[in-house]
Amino acid sequence: MSGLIFTYSPSNEEIKLLKIWRELNQLEFSSIYLEYLLITNLLIKRPFGLDNLASNFWHILLELSKDAGNPLFSRIIDPANSNNIFSDLLTVNEKNQIIMKAKNSIRQTDWSRIVW
Repeated sequence: MSGLIFTYSPSNEEIKLLKIWRELNQLEFSSIYLEYLLITNLLIKRPFGLDNLASNFWHILLELSKDAGNPLFSRIIDPANSNNIFSDLLTVNEKNQIIMKAKNSIRQTDWSRIVW
C-alpha cells in the first residue's frame, strides 16, 4: 500500500478555514450548505492552490459581509435531491448573524484576530 497523497482541491482548505471560523464565531450552519455555497458560488472562477488560500478566504469573508447581493441569499439546491434546498437550512436571522460576524472579521487588522 502506498503512502497517503495530499491533493488540494479548489475548496478543501477554504472549507476547513470556514469551518474553523464558524466554530470560533459560535455560528451554527450546516456543513453541507457551507460546502456547496463555497463550491458553487463563492470560489467559482477563483485560482486555487495553497498560495491562494489567504486571498480566497478573504474573498469568502468579503462576499459573506455584503449587504447587497450576498451569496447567503442565493438558492443552493442539493444536486442529489432537487427537493432539498440547502439555502433554506438557515433562517434570515441566522444568515444575518453570519453577515455580522463576517463584517467584524474583515475589520480586523491581522489574521490572528480572524482565525486563531
